[in-house]
Amino acid sequence: MFKIIRNNSIKSISSRSPTTKELKTLTSNLKLVSSADQGLSSSTQNKMLPINKLAVDAKNKKFSTTQLYTPEEVEKIRKVYDRFETAGKDFDVPTPWGKLACKEFGKKGGRPILLVHGWLDNLNTWSLFVPHLLEKMPDCHIVCFDEPGCGASTAKPPGTYYEVLTTVVEMRRIVKFMNWDKITLIGHSKGSFNSFIYSALFPQNVKQMISFDLVGPDINFDRDTAEHIDKRIDMDQIFINDKEGLTFTREYTQQAALERLLKSRPIFNLSSIHGEILLKRGLKPYKDNFTFTRDIQWNSFSIALYPNRQTLLDYLEPLECDILNFVAKDSPFKVDPSYWDDYRSLYKRRCKIYEEKIVEGSHYIHMTHADQLSDEVIKFINKSTELRLGNKL
Repeated sequence: MFKIIRNNSIKSISSRSPTTKELKTLTSNLKLVSSADQGLSSSTQNKMLPINKLAVDAKNKKFSTTQLYTPEEVEKIRKVYDRFETAGKDFDVPTPWGKLACKEFGKKGGRPILLVHGWLDNLNTWSLFVPHLLEKMPDCHIVCFDEPGCGASTAKPPGTYYEVLTTVVEMRRIVKFMNWDKITLIGHSKGSFNSFIYSALFPQNVKQMISFDLVGPDINFDRDTAEHIDKRIDMDQIFINDKEGLTFTREYTQQAALERLLKSRPIFNLSSIHGEILLKRGLKPYKDNFTFTRDIQWNSFSIALYPNRQTLLDYLEPLECDILNFVAKDSPFKVDPSYWDDYRSLYKRRCKIYEEKIVEGSHYIHMTHADQLSDEVIKFINKSTELRLGNKL
């Protein structure tokens, strides 16, 4: 059940990436089938990914349970995903080390919308959201992409690492490649972090910014930089001795990969069906089975002198876009009231329109409630556009 618990509307006066052929092969192998489907042998069922239950029995409490889906609901999810695959056109943006794998929808010359996925996910995180958005707003031009070292995008060479602003740089690369002027940004989790930062760095380029389950770009300040430098050097040494990075590569069956994904994210209440959708782009062929596409170097913390919250708030002062903030009621990211107040005060001061909506659900609300939330996003974009046109912005 979809429910907006609180709706506050505030208007202020002032390793290598897989080839396309490999991805198509993987997509055909990773069928979204119910364990109750007829005509499958027991051995085949064991190899296929379950979609109407968690991969691990909830009784053992290895990770949190989430809502279950009936075969009929799964079939609806499957059809939406198929629409995403059918409507999307794959293209690459060149980088010095390879490519950024992208997918575009809608019509060129339409309203530019850039979608940014979360930590170690891939552009399939938007596969249930984009079809609804496109159906209701057909005049838009949507682009989503895999971060470097995620999905089908090329990983950075060993020893180059990923820094705090790595994805922000790639967002700018895509915007310039598309020759876009004014854009709408939509981010989930870490993708929202990057979208907030991009909006502050390039305020004239962003009209609206929508965040799914991240209040603002706060950073964990309790990091031991010295310890992380040592860990990074240890990782470098492994790559020096193992040029292919096989030390970090693990072989998984599809089922084992799903269990690994869900077990690694217990606080997110990621359901089996949505985990499978992410794995369609998150696995690549390896030996007789598969391995994850994500680059192990993402697990090496960026080495930097991290700013305190006030510095981040000052960093966001140039914001000019309107902001819609969705927060999941059961979000794993619980924040103290001062955190909310600091960012809310900034948004009220800098945005012509700032809205926040508390939504029933957990961290992946953009997947679980894609249809309903796309309605809210479109209402917000239209409201913001009307105000800007009225003010000749």
